[in-house]
Amino acid sequence: MTLAKVRGVRSIAAALALCALLGATPPIAVRTVAGSGAAGALDGPAAAAEFLMPSGIAFDRDGNLYIADAAAQNIRELTAAGAVRTIAGPAEPPTTGYDVPGGYADGPVAAAKFNRPWALAVAPDGAIYVADRQNACIRLIKDGQVSTFAGKPGRNGNVDGAIADASFQQPVALTIDSKNRLFVADEQNGIREIADGAVKTLTIDLKGRVRGVAAGEEAGRETLFVADGFGLALYDLAAGTTVRYESTLDPVHISPLQGDAELGYPWALAALSDHEVLYTDARTNTVHYLNANYVRTIAGSSGYDPTNAAGGYADGPGPEARFFAPTGIAVSKTGSVLVSDGGNRRIRSVTLPDRRLYVTPSLTNLERYPVAASDYEIAYVGNSLSWTDSTWFDSIAARVQDDLRASPVWGKLQRGRPVVVPFALPGASLAATAGFIGAVPAESSAHVIVLQMNSAYLSDYGNKQYRELVADTAWTGELTSTLRTLDARLKKNGIRLLVAFGPYGYELAPAESVEWQYDVPQSFWQTAADVDTVHEHAIAAIRAAGVDYVDAWPEFVRSEMAAQHVPLFGTTDPHMTAAGRALFGDVVSNALLR
Repeated sequence: MTLAKVRGVRSIAAALALCALLGATPPIAVRTVAGSGAAGALDGPAAAAEFLMPSGIAFDRDGNLYIADAAAQNIRELTAAGAVRTIAGPAEPPTTGYDVPGGYADGPVAAAKFNRPWALAVAPDGAIYVADRQNACIRLIKDGQVSTFAGKPGRNGNVDGAIADASFQQPVALTIDSKNRLFVADEQNGIREIADGAVKTLTIDLKGRVRGVAAGEEAGRETLFVADGFGLALYDLAAGTTVRYESTLDPVHISPLQGDAELGYPWALAALSDHEVLYTDARTNTVHYLNANYVRTIAGSSGYDPTNAAGGYADGPGPEARFFAPTGIAVSKTGSVLVSDGGNRRIRSVTLPDRRLYVTPSLTNLERYPVAASDYEIAYVGNSLSWTDSTWFDSIAARVQDDLRASPVWGKLQRGRPVVVPFALPGASLAATAGFIGAVPAESSAHVIVLQMNSAYLSDYGNKQYRELVADTAWTGELTSTLRTLDARLKKNGIRLLVAFGPYGYELAPAESVEWQYDVPQSFWQTAADVDTVHEHAIAAIRAAGVDYVDAWPEFVRSEMAAQHVPLFGTTDPHMTAAGRALFGDVVSNALLR
């Protein structure tokens, strides 16, 4: 269910309810869960509570959220029941301005003092660790007492060793991994590990001052995400290796991001797995999701704007929401995502997007697409054009599934609930793709297989063959034969094949892929007349195979020729934009409703 389809619904709650009713992909939404926006220290019901500058946040195992209010010099708790209370530090509002004087004092929680408590981490036993930034130490809240766990005020430095002797410069972020190791982002010293009563500095490829750290784990692999002055580092704790992600604005683009997306300025981090992380960008007032080399703005203005012009306060759909200095983010065990919106003095929730990836030829991720016996399974197969620059929530496959589930026509067809399972084979030849599809009946219960095709299959671009499609027309017979054989094999198993043929950006209009020409030989490029010829030959060959097909070209041309239109391809990236994927998905879903 796209935002456009729920835009007439009056509230986020109603939109989410509608999506749940239709079984559609819910839109990303932002709402305020605590804080009136007024500056103060008032405890009580979440909506009326006051903050000065909520910074780092962390969940405990029961779903309670702990908040380091860096300006109020205290630690607050937002209970799962929706109440805010002060659990350590002063509970009084500032007498002047928007700041409470800092200090240092251990002892009972009510008498304890902090000096810029910047971040938190909660241990499995409920102990709360606090990065006391200006006191240059790590504090511990446990059993109603505040103590100094590591470091000491006035002893700023970078000394490793026993926690009683170690020193820190400015601890700004904390995280605890599954082995109960505490990791500290020490702004000028890098990442410090505290385990077995000792502190040591990790050797990680970092650039500039560190801002955030988050521990991730999946299938036994443990990693650390680190935000520094130039981007993000992903550190493998066992292997001791680092992969860097940096903005294309920086001098060296270390790990390419799909679509040459901007990484922005990562600040606070919350790991979702060993390779996925949510992060806030306090400079552009946005929230992002990174998975390997895929990054997407999920809340805040999606237009890259480092001037802070897009900052503000607004709940609503992800792209329409606004933040002001989001300096903390946390994910609960149940998947709830909360953001501390420091400048707006509020705690906000962000809907976690459906972040499933496509199924690989080795069937990786297949378990993430469960299909019930009563469901109507549609296997969606294509090359990189069917998936790159997307994850499930904005993919072609999701669009098809949402369209079908929302269509009254589908119900009249008396089929089961449509479930679309995406399979992607980037760079694969037509023969390899057909071979994979031919093996699908043994691995799934698909009723329909959609094969998304384009000229890359015909030219064998994935294998760097760059076949000249105008001069050499032998490919037409090969295409007809391959599809006819595949269709016959699938029909024996009661499976329908639908071929969906569409354009590449450079075939549609020069502006749709202005730089892709540098990646392929000149001989691969075609004139406008050649493009039409190849398209006509391709459709004729598909038709000759006797298979069910849909031609997406007319809809793409119609959209491109409109006076008011949006990019359908990545301009400097040959893959589709979100608008292009939505258009292609609509073409396919309409064909499936025939």
